[in-house]
Amino acid sequence: MSKASNLLFPYSVRTNSKGELYVTDTFNHRIRKLEKDRLVGVTGGSDGSSLRFPADMAFTETNDLVISDSDHDQLVVLKSRTGQLSKLKEISIQSGKPEPFGSPTQLDVFAGSVYLADTLKNRILIINLDSKSAKSIEVHKPLGIAVNRKTGNITFTQRGSNSVFVCKNGNIEPLAGSSLFGFTDGQGTAASFFEPYGLSSKEDGSILVADAGNHSIREVSLDGYVTTLAGNRTKGFADGTEALFHYPMGVTSGPDGVVFVADTYNHKIRKIFPNLEVETVA
Repeated sequence: MSKASNLLFPYSVRTNSKGELYVTDTFNHRIRKLEKDRLVGVTGGSDGSSLRFPADMAFTETNDLVISDSDHDQLVVLKSRTGQLSKLKEISIQSGKPEPFGSPTQLDVFAGSVYLADTLKNRILIINLDSKSAKSIEVHKPLGIAVNRKTGNITFTQRGSNSVFVCKNGNIEPLAGSSLFGFTDGQGTAASFFEPYGLSSKEDGSILVADAGNHSIREVSLDGYVTTLAGNRTKGFADGTEALFHYPMGVTSGPDGVVFVADTYNHKIRKIFPNLEVETVA
């Protein structure tokens, strides 16, 4: 039975250090948390005044929540100890001149830095929140982003692309997929995706991919081999071992080997167990 959650196009799911699940309830302009099988509000609201179409979030080592507030072109930080919100609308790049963000999309936190897909500015930013400064990597319309927990390399997706890319030592190359869309497992560029969106790194270095256009969740191993975890290219809604999704845009790994999915166009949060059975959690 489908669970009532009143989510509206959730773009992202993330877990904190305690394994607690958070959701960007994107079209309701708020962040929510799963507590005892129900979602409770964390910050934001339906009027869109404090957050407007939040696209993603990630936790720092101190459990502060960094939010990509895409329609306000800013980052918002929710302090875990005080509950206070701080907003960052400009960042100093290499030139030292403060620059505005351009519809920031997905983000990740790794080794004390925030990695941000600053989509309409055609760049990935590596941000120091304390100094409000950043390094910039030129990338055309980046969308999803994840830092590999094993290698420290940046993986990302792009608007209009059917590949997952990796940035190694400043060089960008395909990790998996090609320019052609498709739904094929396999090694590296022999595999295919269709409009891959959100990414997340597991601790073993494999990359989870919300393959939105294929209505599926895929995984890229550390050596670049792509496998399908759930979904079969058919949009729909079904739990179990023959699960169906509808344009999932966010994915993350949780405790005990589970994977959480923002099943965006179904307005649901799903869980993939290690045996690849799928359950709706909100």
